[in-house]
Amino acid sequence: MEKLKGPDSQVYIIKDRCKECEWCIIYCPEEILETGEEINVKGYRPPVLKEGKTFDDCAECHFCELICPEF
Repeated sequence: MEKLKGPDSQVYIIKDRCKECEWCIIYCPEEILETGEEINVKGYRPPVLKEGKTFDDCAECHFCELICPEF
């Protein structure tokens, strides 16, 4: 499990559960996620922060966690 940490919060990306539905990417209000290059155990590519983005760009709404069918 990868944690994206900010000063007061954290977002979890459970790479091995990801099925590359991209809902977290599509519905992120700050558009900070993109499909990564790494392949997980299921053969899918979990999301990562876009190049040039940091956790400081995150709205900390946790919608990515709420919308994820595998979380």
